[in-house]
Amino acid sequence: MFDTFIAPLRCPVCNGDAPEAELQTYLRGVSADGSALRVGDQLDAADLTTESPLDAGYAVVREPEVGGPIRLLDVWICPSCQAEPWAMVEIADGQLRAVTAVVLDRPTLLSAHFISETNAAILADSVRGDLEGADEDVAESVVEDVVDVLRRRLPG
Repeated sequence: MFDTFIAPLRCPVCNGDAPEAELQTYLRGVSADGSALRVGDQLDAADLTTESPLDAGYAVVREPEVGGPIRLLDVWICPSCQAEPWAMVEIADGQLRAVTAVVLDRPTLLSAHFISETNAAILADSVRGDLEGADEDVAESVVEDVVDVLRRRLPG
């Protein structure tokens, strides 16, 4: 089971409005019950430890400060153009503070604490470049952490 972050977002691809964009999340783990989580909703402190996002399929970009906000990057589907743009989810003081559509560049990545591991891997594969014809040593060196690939290859 998963929950869903719901917020009004504007697609950075087509500029279309999504009044109730949905981002699936497993952040609440076994507590997930299909809830629609909106800005202002409270989350259990047990779901906001560093381990919780890791268990929910997020990779660490950088460790959050103790007692500080937690920022997650994940994708949503634009109902107008079917693109899968990124959004930043911010949780502070146990409350869902913001869900904002973003263009994923290096500064945006570095402002986050966690990123959807599956979607980061897909993006990392697309920005790694063409390895066809590369020798075996080069090909093996590319098998690296997806967050490191994005840190090095995203624009900005």
